[in-house]
Amino acid sequence: MNDEGVEFCFMEVSSHGIHQNRTEGLEFAGGVFTNLSHDHLDYHDTFAEYRDVKKHFFDNLNSKAFALVNSDDKNGAVMVQNTKAKSYKYALKSYADYKAQILEHSFRGMLLKLNDSEVSDSINWRV
Repeated sequence: MNDEGVEFCFMEVSSHGIHQNRTEGLEFAGGVFTNLSHDHLDYHDTFAEYRDVKKHFFDNLNSKAFALVNSDDKNGAVMVQNTKAKSYKYALKSYADYKAQILEHSFRGMLLKLNDSEVSDSINWRV
């Protein structure tokens, strides 16, 4: 990616990857926490371990980075307890820095209203 001149990369960082040190040596400009569910308890021994592994990612963000967390999930506040990153909150249901509303959703993507702007992550499928 460096050789091709890529300036930005968005990636999903899984708890497995964090736990297995696959992100060591990478400096992230920021991180986004959406939610925790019981999906990965086949890998992690307990829910607390799973949460703490995810939290480790945010603990390692530097002071130039941002941390954007879902304040509708009680674990959002936990993720940023010790981070050096500038923290922001978003929510569908509660008060936050960024208020989100789902306008449309389908297999092809979503249309969101984020504060006063519409944001789309739709995929242009060719059939």
